[in-house]
Amino acid sequence: MIINIILFSLIIFIIFILTKLIFIPYLRFCNYVKFGKGNFYPILGVLAVIQKIIQVYKDIYYYFKHVHDDGKNSRIYVQNYFSKITIGITDTNLLKAFISVEDKYYEKDPYFTKALKRLMGDGILFSKGQKWKNNRTAMSAIFHFDSLQQRIMTIENLTKKHF
Repeated sequence: MIINIILFSLIIFIIFILTKLIFIPYLRFCNYVKFGKGNFYPILGVLAVIQKIIQVYKDIYYYFKHVHDDGKNSRIYVQNYFSKITIGITDTNLLKAFISVEDKYYEKDPYFTKALKRLMGDGILFSKGQKWKNNRTAMSAIFHFDSLQQRIMTIENLTKKHF
């Protein structure tokens, strides 16, 4: 009787783990990949591929640099990272639209956000509500076409100097 209970508990635990790490992430992946392209790697996700790429190419960003090597330039790239689904936006117009809206419609990854906040502070990427609106208003003038056009020579000189 006890063996049956242990066996049943083990089966339930395995089903729970499979559901949490494979089935649910795969369903989420399928929901988003129809808008672009992507790869699903069970359990570890893209981390398993990146580890192999680091060993072969000695470049952690090789995977992301070569996303479009297959010739299919899609607007988004979907992948899993453990049980989470990440969406990489590769279309500049879509990225512009994405950044210009508040984060009511998407969830920022708390681990990624926390790490970036330590490096970058609480700027436009991480602020919310009225603070986000104020930061966006201040930043929009900087990236206005006329403003950028006036700075082209400075940008060109700095680029030549440093690169």
